[in-house]
Amino acid sequence: MRHPCADAFAELSSRLAGAEDVRRVEVPGRPHAYVFELVGTGVEAAWLRSSPPGQPALVWNGATLTFRPQFTYAQRS
Repeated sequence: MRHPCADAFAELSSRLAGAEDVRRVEVPGRPHAYVFELVGTGVEAAWLRSSPPGQPALVWNGATLTFRPQFTYAQRS
């Protein structure tokens, strides 16, 4: 049995080419959100471990996060 986190890790590791570092991005008030910046690529990998009932959907860089990883381009200034 594979877990969503294992799939996310496999996808993330396949996108590390050219990355200088991987940094976790904190999402205030959303401890179940996992966002990682692939430094040097402009790409972020993001997913939710779970979402408590009644909590609104989390949209990150235009992608609605679920338990499956989303890869987006970082929008930082």
